[in-house]
Amino acid sequence: MQSEIIKIHALGMDERSRNTLSFFFQKFCNGQCEISDESIAQAFLVNMDSVNADTELARLKQTYPNYPLILTSIKLIDAGDNYFLRKPMISDHLMVILDDIRGVKSTLGHKVVVEQKQVDDHAVIVAEQTVKTTTETRKKHNTPLLRDKESIAFVGEAQDVNLRQLQKSDEIFFDLEQYFLGFLQKAYQQAKVEQCAVRLTGVWRPITLFPESNQVYIELSDRQLKSICGVSLKSKRSVINEEDIKIESLEMNKATWQCKDHSKYQDLDLFMWKMALWTSRGRLPQGLPLDSPIYLLGWPNLTRLILTPDALRICACWVPHPRTVINITEVLAIPQRYVFSFITANYILGLSGLANRQSDILILPSDFEPTSKISIFSRIMQKLRIKE
Repeated sequence: MQSEIIKIHALGMDERSRNTLSFFFQKFCNGQCEISDESIAQAFLVNMDSVNADTELARLKQTYPNYPLILTSIKLIDAGDNYFLRKPMISDHLMVILDDIRGVKSTLGHKVVVEQKQVDDHAVIVAEQTVKTTTETRKKHNTPLLRDKESIAFVGEAQDVNLRQLQKSDEIFFDLEQYFLGFLQKAYQQAKVEQCAVRLTGVWRPITLFPESNQVYIELSDRQLKSICGVSLKSKRSVINEEDIKIESLEMNKATWQCKDHSKYQDLDLFMWKMALWTSRGRLPQGLPLDSPIYLLGWPNLTRLILTPDALRICACWVPHPRTVINITEVLAIPQRYVFSFITANYILGLSGLANRQSDILILPSDFEPTSKISIFSRIMQKLRIKE
């Protein structure tokens, strides 16, 4: 069902910033909100980095006492009873706020969206008040916080190796082209670019991707999917013939008509995340360099995904600056398979990749540092670059 479009009036921004924000709402928030005049607004977004922010905030509280207020800033601020959306804005975080405004229980708990906090040694802590609701959300979406034994299926059991003097590359790398995940990634990218339904055939049952609703129609069990992911297509043990796998674009109405069983639909991002982890099992895609900086576009929506061991620490370390794989593993001093699995899952979703800008390789941080100031426009351009 189509979500109600929330009308938001933005304050403390010039015309260019409002236009950029409007584009961000439309392109990356699935049209769930739109810029509006103050007289018809259902919520207000205040740029707390602007000169008159405090004055505008006081006016809004007095004039519209029962209206939701979203405060945004480069720095972490005390938002009180209001929502907080940290810059650079992440669409998933904003959509959680929009759900809460609509009266839907927030997946992050309470009205204040608590994002990554860098304190003392710059480690990330999650506010205590979000733990209970986050746990409930994981149960609802079948994405639990993994226990040690459960994590093996997703991060493997491989031991650490010397990344600076690597002897055998197959110890930590796998060839995407030799696994079903490689075909699935191509289908996922094709669906996102063409914004149409895409179907994969050649497995036991077809798999249909619906990018507009971010869903996948799948008639295979997790056990069957896991068995597909775990074996190279070149292996004699593979039950899939590589030559039989086909990828085709479908007209949306036709695809929807053919996929009638609503119980067979799953969240597309969660599906891709699981398939990446089952295939990776603590390894990296072949060709991803160990000593060149790679970026993480933003915090993945971990409340709806499988939270692998130390995922929050990896995010906190990686989001502010592009880092090399070697640097991440050495700074965090955690099992390499945790880092490799998390990198692979984000790579498959298009959230991470090789940093190509000259500035990205000029200085590489060796420890946690506060998030650098990046404009909304820069964040949008980064996302568009990944899609290319």
